Amino acid sequence: MSVSYSLDWLRWSVPLDVPTDSALPAMECFAPDDDLELKPLPYYTSVEARKCARIDWNVARPEQKRLVTMDGQALRRFRAAGGDEMNLLAFVLSLKDVTISRLDFAIDLRDEVPPGAILDLLTAWTRGELVTHAQTVNRVDGYVRGGRQHGLTLYIGSRSSPTFLRVYDKAAQSESRTGGDWIRIELECKKPIAVQVARAMIMQDIASAGCAAIRRYVRTSIAWFEKCTEIGAYAIVPPAGRYEGDFERWIWETVIPALDKALKMPVDGLDKALLILVENARRSGLHG
Repeated sequence: MSVSYSLDWLRWSVPLDVPTDSALPAMECFAPDDDLELKPLPYYTSVEARKCARIDWNVARPEQKRLVTMDGQALRRFRAAGGDEMNLLAFVLSLKDVTISRLDFAIDLRDEVPPGAILDLLTAWTRGELVTHAQTVNRVDGYVRGGRQHGLTLYIGSRSSPTFLRVYDKAAQSESRTGGDWIRIELECKKPIAVQVARAMIMQDIASAGCAAIRRYVRTSIAWFEKCTEIGAYAIVPPAGRYEGDFERWIWETVIPALDKALKMPVDGLDKALLILVENARRSGLHG
């Protein structure tokens, strides 16, 4: 089973007085696309097409800001043009008064995916073995003419919540003809979680921070799910708010007191997780 990690959606906004070019990285792939005709999104009056993004704004409602959207196709074009996702996130976070309203992280599993893998998660949910604060899990089956099943999607949580997970048959959705299995795990993050995950990604890497975010949302003992998300199992959450830019202060004033409190509570597996974290740090030369 091969596994890959990537961003699959990124949307941010800046004040309307910020010029369009200043809201985008200085790369050729963000040049205007005169061949693409777009309609403004709802509640927006103007739109501009770029090769790897779209920009929407409403001159009558400056509070909506200038909205930049990179969907899955745009991000694929960005990567094909030599773009680096971590540099992209660093640029976005450097913008003044920026708001990241959506960030999607995707894990693609290809070839030799365990049969019925998606249904493993549904079974775990019905048995009470899926640890998540999500209140609902929904299954959606796809069918083609004649009644033949074609594709399956599992939604964990509500789309209106700050985090939302979907696991689906990507091969069926994309009508893939390359052969083999293809399942996608996709975590959709909205503000303020989107900003937190973006900051974690530029401090660590896309895969580690994205996997850690998934494991904070869903935990299970399913082997294939654990294997493809373990890269971020013990990733460090970055400082935010009043601790931004002062990592050491955040460690002493927030992390250590939180761990001390957690260790006094009956949380299964926490002591083992901490031992693994310390051992990994020692091997990396961070301690002792």
